[in-house]
Amino acid sequence: LIGEHVSTGGSVSSGMRETRLFPALMVRMVAVGEETGGLDDQLNYLATYYYNRLDYITQNIAKIIEPVVIIIVGLFMAVVMVSLLLPIYDIITQVGTRF
Repeated sequence: LIGEHVSTGGSVSSGMRETRLFPALMVRMVAVGEETGGLDDQLNYLATYYYNRLDYITQNIAKIIEPVVIIIVGLFMAVVMVSLLLPIYDIITQVGTRF
């Protein structure tokens, strides 16, 4: 869609605005880059911004997932231990009541 818009004489930023797929910040930065002749600088800035944002989000997700995984593994281990020890306990109590 943007390519068609540009091929008919429109700007990249107006094509981005019409598609409504891009954040307003990105559209404004591209528009400023087009107006000032520094589109490559603006796109590099946007790439760095979104790369850092993605890195921040993935680090936070990892910080959240780690304790949840530890809790799930701990619960699994507790279930395994109980399922192994409960029959042994039952056998011991049955043997103890016979004597």
